[in-house]
Amino acid sequence: MQEKIIQIRKKLEEDFGFIQTVEDGGRNRFFHLKDNELYDFGASATRFVDSFVEPFNSAFIAPFSAKKAGVSVEEILAQWQLKGDKGREKGTVIHEYIEAFYKGEEKPFEYFVNKRVAKWMDEDALYMQGFLDMVESFHKFYEKTKDYLLPVVLELPIGDPNYENFYRLTEDFLNRLQELESVGFINEEIELLRKAKGKFFGTTTEFMKFFVKTLKRSFTNTEASVLLELAKLPGIMGIVDALFYDTRDNKLYIYDWKQGKPIVKKDKYYKRLFYPFSQFYAVNFFKYSIQLTIYKQIFKNISGLDMGMRIVHFDKEYSEFDMNDMREYLEIYFNTLKIV
Repeated sequence: MQEKIIQIRKKLEEDFGFIQTVEDGGRNRFFHLKDNELYDFGASATRFVDSFVEPFNSAFIAPFSAKKAGVSVEEILAQWQLKGDKGREKGTVIHEYIEAFYKGEEKPFEYFVNKRVAKWMDEDALYMQGFLDMVESFHKFYEKTKDYLLPVVLELPIGDPNYENFYRLTEDFLNRLQELESVGFINEEIELLRKAKGKFFGTTTEFMKFFVKTLKRSFTNTEASVLLELAKLPGIMGIVDALFYDTRDNKLYIYDWKQGKPIVKKDKYYKRLFYPFSQFYAVNFFKYSIQLTIYKQIFKNISGLDMGMRIVHFDKEYSEFDMNDMREYLEIYFNTLKIV
């Protein structure tokens, strides 16, 4: 069995060796190699999934939340920012701890806590307790699964550059707009666009609607073609938390580690995802199902491997979920909605 796992691991390392990481502002950006050139990926799987969810309108909601809490709008926005920062760092800590554990680097979790979030520990006892709960629940998961879940790879960057183009307001794109004499952007328009730097669009229609609405002007077909050509980026990428071989059914499984909000399948406000996923509630279970289905399809496209999909949510106790296969709906998107 171990020999088979080594073969799979070697194949995956070879198959996804075309992906390169480059540090940018303290974070890694992922590129794919083509003809000895580095090309940025068009979208991460998580950003792609977010495009099917109605965005949180903080500017609209903040005044109501601030009034209810008896604080200023600035204070409520700062509280939300801090909560988001602490949640993201918390997720990073548990990912780093689990990766090190499976690799045999059994460092105490305090090592990862101090590395990332020591600045918040003294002032937030509940925050520290959250780490203790997650680590304890992870070890419960490990003890239960160690005899049948065999780790294959951990924290593996994967991607498929052959997915159709996506569109992003990257720094490079925004800088090149100033050189477009054929379209003739003025500085005020470029500054308006800079406020949306990083924004992602799945289709040409979404992209051009944003430009028309933001700048309050129309564009000829020729001008639109120029803009789309500058902004397009092909491919989807993501980082797989773990890939395991389950000896109970002799099958590979993508595993994704989650923490924070409980995993739910219903929304109390009955909000739905955007088409073609509109039969599903806009909740984390179905969002994660789309994310992991993309990973599943990338593995199939690049390595020819088929696999199942699971997430494990860590809190005071752990919960494990088999995820929905959303390939049917992704095919609708890429085959009928995606116009490039």
